[in-house]
Amino acid sequence: MGFSAQQIGTALTIGGLAELLVTIPSGHVADRVSPKTIAISTAVMFGIWEVSFFVISSFGAFVAVLVIQGILDGFSRTSRQAIYARVAAPEDRVRLRAYLRSMTNVGIGLGSTVGALAIAVDQRWMYLSVIAIDITTYLVSAALLTRIPHIEPHPSARNHHWSLALRDRFFVGLTILNAVFATHFILLDTVIPLWIIHDTQAPKAMIAVTFIINTAMAATLQVKLSQGTEDVTKAARAVRKASWLLMATCATYALTANISPWIVVSLVLAGAAALHVVGEMLHAAGGWGISMGLPPESAMGQYQGVWLFGQSIGTMLAPALLTALIIGNGIAGWIGLGLVYVVAGILVVALMNSRVERLATIAN
Repeated sequence: MGFSAQQIGTALTIGGLAELLVTIPSGHVADRVSPKTIAISTAVMFGIWEVSFFVISSFGAFVAVLVIQGILDGFSRTSRQAIYARVAAPEDRVRLRAYLRSMTNVGIGLGSTVGALAIAVDQRWMYLSVIAIDITTYLVSAALLTRIPHIEPHPSARNHHWSLALRDRFFVGLTILNAVFATHFILLDTVIPLWIIHDTQAPKAMIAVTFIINTAMAATLQVKLSQGTEDVTKAARAVRKASWLLMATCATYALTANISPWIVVSLVLAGAAALHVVGEMLHAAGGWGISMGLPPESAMGQYQGVWLFGQSIGTMLAPALLTALIIGNGIAGWIGLGLVYVVAGILVVALMNSRVERLATIAN
C-alpha cells in the first residue's frame, strides 16, 4: 500500500495501545456478561471488520482499522481466558491451557507457512487471499465457540468493584513479576535475530532454526511440562525453575559471541534455543497456575484482565529495552538479563509463600 516501515510500526503501536487500554475493563465486563457471548461476538466482529482491509487506501484509515482491531482483541483475549477458567474444573485449567498452547504453536507453524508463501508470490491478489483466509478463521472460530456450554455470569460478580483485582496487592505484585518474565517472549522474535546477524558468525538460517525448535518443542512438550502446576505453590516453584533455565539460556547465548566456526556456533545456538523453550514452557505453566489459582471464582475475568495487562506491558516495553541491553552491551547484557530473571523467580516464590502463610494464619 506504499506505507513506510515507520508508519507501519506507528500504526501497530497505536493499535496495541488500544488493546492495552481495554484489557482491564474487558475483564470486568467478562464477569458480568457471559464470556462465551463476548468471545463469539468479538470473533464475528473481527471477521467482518477485517473486510475493511480490502478497501482502505489511506494511512489514517489503516490506523483506525487497527485501533478497532485492538479493542476487539482486548475483549477477545480476556473473555477467552475467562472461558478457560469457567468451563474447566480447577484441577484441569492448567492442562487445558497447556493443550491450547500446543495447538496454538501448530497454528503458528501453519500460519507462518501460508505467510511465507504469500511473501514468495508477492502479488496483491495473494495478500488479499491471505486476508480472506484470516477472515474465514475468525468466523470458523465463532462457530466452534457456539459448541461450548453456555456460561452464565457468576451470581456474585455484580458485588465486586471494577478495581477489586487492582487492590489485591499480592496478585498485582505477582503480575508485575510476570511482566518481567514476559520479556523473554520477545527474545525469540526480536533480540535473537539481531544477535545472530550482528554478534555471531552463525549463518542467517539459524534464525529460522531457532523458531522451528521453539515451535516444535512447545507443540509437543507443553502439556507434559505443565503437570503439577495446578497448585499455586508448585506453580510458583515452576516459575523459579524457569528463571534458572532462562539464566542458563542467556549465558549460552552469550557464549556464541566468542565462537568462530559456524557449525559450532550453530550447535550452541540450537542448545540455547532448546533451553529457552523449556524455560518458556515452565514459566507459562506456572503463570497459568498462579493466574487461575488465586482469583475468586466470581471475579475471574477481572483478575485475568489485570494479569494480561501486566504481560502486555512487559512485551510492549521489551523490544526497546532488551535490544538496548543486549545488542548494546553484548555478554554483560545477557548475564545481566539472566540475573534479572533469577531475582524475579526468587521473588515469585517468596511472595507466594507469604500469601499462603497469611491465609493459613487467617484460617487458624
